[in-house]
Amino acid sequence: MRRIATLLAALATLAAAGLFTPGPASALGGETFGCRISPNPTVPPYTSFCRNRQAASTYVAGFLVENVTAPSTYAWSIPAAYQGAIYSGCTSDRADCGIALPNKDAYFAVSVTITQNGASETLSANASISRYCGSTPC
Repeated sequence: MRRIATLLAALATLAAAGLFTPGPASALGGETFGCRISPNPTVPPYTSFCRNRQAASTYVAGFLVENVTAPSTYAWSIPAAYQGAIYSGCTSDRADCGIALPNKDAYFAVSVTITQNGASETLSANASISRYCGSTPC
């Protein structure tokens, strides 16, 4: 009888351990999101606000989710006026998004919702393009 009680106790412990085992690790919340504008005289880091710093006929505003530590999906929110200017990425399986812009004044925000293991987080960044006349801003 003692053996059966010990066996039942062991089985109950194993079952309880199975019920309280944590799921896959998710580091949601440690990600950063930013943008940078190309061309640029230097290669700046991705920041929550980016702007152009030199004359060009076309710019690319690049947005990137960094520090992703678990498999993720991405839902990009891009203003309607810039939907047709998507240069690369901006898809559910890509952590990057590039938007090609002409040399004219523009200010817009892009946000991305990151989902990992059912948990979501939304991050935003702002891009500013100042029109250049020759080598100086107009």
